[in-house]
Amino acid sequence: MKTALILEVPNDLHAKLGDALSDAAMLERVEEALHTLSAQFKGWLSDDIMRLNRAVKAACQTPGEASR
Repeated sequence: MKTALILEVPNDLHAKLGDALSDAAMLERVEEALHTLSAQFKGWLSDDIMRLNRAVKAACQTPGEASR
């Protein structure tokens, strides 16, 4: 069995937004946006998997540097 590599990306949102995080209205808008985006994630992931499958099939049919 292969082992999994887990990458943990640091969350530097506070460094980017600074005191804006203390603005309750802004924080609420951010949370709403994240909720909306998270609802679309499954569809985006499915689309990406289909594109990847097509690319792999095309690369297998025409092996070489150009198809990679």
